[in-house]
Amino acid sequence: MLWLATDHKQYQVNSLHQQGVKTLAPGLSIEATASDGLIEAFRIDAASIFGYAVQWHPEWQYGSKPLSIAIFKAFREACMQYKLHRQKESF
Repeated sequence: MLWLATDHKQYQVNSLHQQGVKTLAPGLSIEATASDGLIEAFRIDAASIFGYAVQWHPEWQYGSKPLSIAIFKAFREACMQYKLHRQKESF
Protein backbone atom coordinates (compact mmCIF):
# COMPACT_ATOMS: atom_id res chain seq x y z
CA MET A 1 0.00 0.00 0.00
CA LEU A 2 1.02 3.54 -0.64
CA TRP A 3 0.45 6.60 1.51
CA LEU A 4 -0.13 9.71 -0.57
CA ALA A 5 1.07 12.76 1.30
CA THR A 6 -1.14 15.31 -0.43
CA ASP A 7 -4.52 13.82 0.46
CA HIS A 8 -3.63 11.46 3.33
CA LYS A 9 -5.20 8.44 1.67
CA GLN A 10 -3.84 4.98 0.96
CA TYR A 11 -3.72 3.48 -2.52
CA GLN A 12 -2.70 0.06 -3.74
CA VAL A 13 -0.10 0.36 -6.50
CA ASN A 14 2.16 -1.97 -8.46
CA SER A 15 5.52 -1.30 -6.87
CA LEU A 16 8.09 -4.04 -7.48
CA HIS A 17 11.62 -2.77 -7.02
CA GLN A 18 15.00 -3.94 -5.88
CA GLN A 19 16.15 -0.33 -5.51
CA GLY A 20 14.44 2.87 -4.47
CA VAL A 21 14.85 6.47 -3.43
CA LYS A 22 15.72 6.83 0.25
CA THR A 23 16.40 10.57 0.42
CA LEU A 24 15.68 13.46 -1.92
CA ALA A 25 17.92 16.21 -3.19
CA PRO A 26 17.12 19.84 -2.31
CA GLY A 27 14.26 21.18 -4.41
CA LEU A 28 12.32 17.91 -4.36
CA SER A 29 9.40 17.07 -2.05
CA ILE A 30 7.85 13.76 -1.09
CA GLU A 31 4.36 13.11 -2.44
CA ALA A 32 3.96 9.46 -1.40
CA THR A 33 5.69 6.78 0.61
CA ALA A 34 5.24 3.05 1.01
CA SER A 35 4.46 1.49 4.38
CA ASP A 36 8.19 0.78 4.86
CA GLY A 37 9.06 4.46 4.34
CA LEU A 38 10.43 4.11 0.80
CA ILE A 39 9.69 7.21 -1.26
CA GLU A 40 7.28 6.18 -4.01
CA ALA A 41 6.48 9.58 -5.52
CA PHE A 42 8.00 13.04 -5.41
CA ARG A 43 7.72 16.40 -7.11
CA ILE A 44 10.09 19.07 -8.36
CA ASP A 45 9.22 22.13 -6.29
CA ALA A 46 10.18 24.67 -8.97
CA ALA A 47 8.34 22.95 -11.82
CA SER A 48 5.95 25.45 -13.36
CA ILE A 49 3.67 22.98 -15.14
CA PHE A 50 4.36 19.33 -14.23
CA GLY A 51 7.23 17.86 -12.29
CA TYR A 52 6.23 14.57 -10.72
CA ALA A 53 8.03 11.24 -10.54
CA VAL A 54 6.72 7.89 -9.37
CA GLN A 55 8.53 4.65 -8.62
CA TRP A 56 5.57 2.38 -9.13
CA HIS A 57 4.09 1.40 -12.48
CA PRO A 58 1.05 3.60 -13.18
CA GLU A 59 0.68 2.02 -16.63
CA TRP A 60 -0.20 -1.34 -15.05
CA GLN A 61 -3.97 -1.83 -15.21
CA TYR A 62 -4.21 1.88 -16.03
CA GLY A 63 -7.93 1.89 -16.81
CA SER A 64 -8.96 0.41 -13.47
CA LYS A 65 -6.74 2.48 -11.16
CA PRO A 66 -8.11 5.96 -10.33
CA LEU A 67 -4.69 7.18 -9.15
CA SER A 68 -3.06 6.12 -12.44
CA ILE A 69 -5.84 7.74 -14.45
CA ALA A 70 -5.34 10.98 -12.50
CA ILE A 71 -1.57 10.96 -13.06
CA PHE A 72 -1.86 10.43 -16.81
CA LYS A 73 -4.66 13.00 -17.09
CA ALA A 74 -2.54 15.59 -15.26
CA PHE A 75 0.45 14.78 -17.47
CA ARG A 76 -1.66 15.13 -20.63
CA GLU A 77 -3.03 18.48 -19.45
CA ALA A 78 0.49 19.69 -18.67
CA CYS A 79 1.62 18.65 -22.16
CA MET A 80 -1.26 20.57 -23.71
CA GLN A 81 -0.43 23.66 -21.63
CA TYR A 82 3.20 23.41 -22.69
CA LYS A 83 2.22 23.08 -26.34
CA LEU A 84 0.00 26.17 -26.15
CA HIS A 85 2.75 28.10 -24.39
CA ARG A 86 5.28 27.14 -27.10
CA GLN A 87 2.87 28.12 -29.86
CA LYS A 88 2.38 31.56 -28.31
CA GLU A 89 6.16 32.03 -28.09
CA SER A 90 6.62 31.28 -31.78
CA PHE A 91 4.38 34.15 -32.93
